Amino acid sequence: MKITGTVAKLFPLIFIAACGGGGGSGSSSFTASSSASTGFPASVSVASPLASTSSTSQVASLDRWQKMPLTQKIQVAWGLVRHGEWNALAHLSSGNPFIADAYAAGSGTMSESAAFVALLDSILAGTVPLSTALDPSYLLESQAPNANCYGPSLNYADLPDGALPNSGQLPGGDLGIWQSNVGNDPSDTACAAAQLNTKMRAAKRSVHTALVLLAGMRYQAFTSATTPTAGASSNLLTQMNALAIADVTFTTATLALSSDGLTWNYVLGLTVTTTGPSAGTYPVNLTLSNTQTSDTDYSGTLQLTAENTVNAGNCPASPGPDRTVTQVSSVKYNHTSTSTTIGQRSGTFCGDSTNLPTTVYTVDNQVNPAATFVGGTGQGWADNFSRFAADFNPSTLDGNFVYGWQAGYGDGHTRTFNVWTQTTAGVRAGEAYFGFGDDISTSDGSIKGMICNWAGPGNSHSYADYAQRQALAYDDTSGKWLVGTSGSDIRYAPANSCQYTDAQHTGGATFWYDRDLTNSSTADPTQANLIVDPANGTYPFDLMDKGSSVDITAEITGRGFTLPANF
Repeated sequence: MKITGTVAKLFPLIFIAACGGGGGSGSSSFTASSSASTGFPASVSVASPLASTSSTSQVASLDRWQKMPLTQKIQVAWGLVRHGEWNALAHLSSGNPFIADAYAAGSGTMSESAAFVALLDSILAGTVPLSTALDPSYLLESQAPNANCYGPSLNYADLPDGALPNSGQLPGGDLGIWQSNVGNDPSDTACAAAQLNTKMRAAKRSVHTALVLLAGMRYQAFTSATTPTAGASSNLLTQMNALAIADVTFTTATLALSSDGLTWNYVLGLTVTTTGPSAGTYPVNLTLSNTQTSDTDYSGTLQLTAENTVNAGNCPASPGPDRTVTQVSSVKYNHTSTSTTIGQRSGTFCGDSTNLPTTVYTVDNQVNPAATFVGGTGQGWADNFSRFAADFNPSTLDGNFVYGWQAGYGDGHTRTFNVWTQTTAGVRAGEAYFGFGDDISTSDGSIKGMICNWAGPGNSHSYADYAQRQALAYDDTSGKWLVGTSGSDIRYAPANSCQYTDAQHTGGATFWYDRDLTNSSTADPTQANLIVDPANGTYPFDLMDKGSSVDITAEITGRGFTLPANF
């Protein structure tokens, strides 16, 4: 058989599908055995909507695949045909080595969400070995640091809300957006985007790794001809352990299909062995229930529990400083060809997975933010809890997004980002807002105001009717979300009023704080920019106020944001 140049050039690629309904679209029909992607939520991702990545960085072993012998490349191509991956073949034959043009930028960047969906499709098609597509330690991640432009630790002296004299350092994480851009560099990522991307990293890594493993199990069922028929189940433990994934041992692996042939139930248990400060072997359990009514329409819930050991936090320490915790996560989703809704929750619960409270999940199978720590039982989440919700168009990623987090069960307020994005004439833009909201157990994702002095002397946790705002503009060249033309409204003083006026300063107040982040611990009178005064054009007070709206929540809504449903 003669191999033409056109056929030969189809193979140096791993990413093979657009962000639609996974594989099996085009002329393939919706049947239980049409492809490995049938019954799997192949377009679900919990990546930050403002995160981009290099397309080549997502390919686990691109160089190895490029050097693959021609006979093996032919086998891969035949596998795509056998699986009904018509969209993949169309992209290959057109010479497009990655995914749909809607996500690709001139620099070879794409959204992290799109890149992950492409990776899932490749696993389901069998063109990416599962062992090269994941880091199992990501399943154990529970929290991420802040971006360097957000919430710095801040030295202060004579903060006017408290008894004078006073001095100290405000803890990191409470001060919101402090500088407009990463590294205070106007050409770098907008701080709202950087902080959202950073805070979502742990949830993204753990959930995406779970989905990668479950996609690999679905492919094993397909390739071993053990895809269950309606009303039946398949045990895939032998096939999963035969993959010999480093640091992973599978303990349970079953796939079942409901009697009506619509709901696919996945159960995957494993242990992950880690090194480093928390070295050990930890159990992880994944369950996924996915109801699929067509190639593009499906809904369901993913649940993940992962045990780990930490040496700090609010959970009881026994023995010694180490604390056993269980990270519990859930993803609730509904996907069609034109809309996707996602709700993701994650909390750090005290004890191992046998110590989880009976209220750990809500009636709709999401992690329950009201299942807080109870000292007498030692049960409940105590350290961190986060919630993410999104309503967006899967083809453009335009939509509304909210992310809120709470650092401990006794904190009482969420730190919250509201974000909307839209594409007009090929240009992507949007706005991001930051502020504080209700306790994570009751919050609907709304920003209720700013708390400008969270932890300093004389602090008040009553809301000031403001929020921080940043205009966002996507830069195709760098793949970054930059500050847009209408700029930022982020400047305030760390006092209950959010201001430090000229009148206060000239009237004898001696308030000082390290606004320039020089790490100075003594008052520096040369920092004239300590002033934050609405009447001072050089050193203004500049937060977004409610305008003519009834409150700041309504003002954010009036600017184009709509709360997603699944927060």
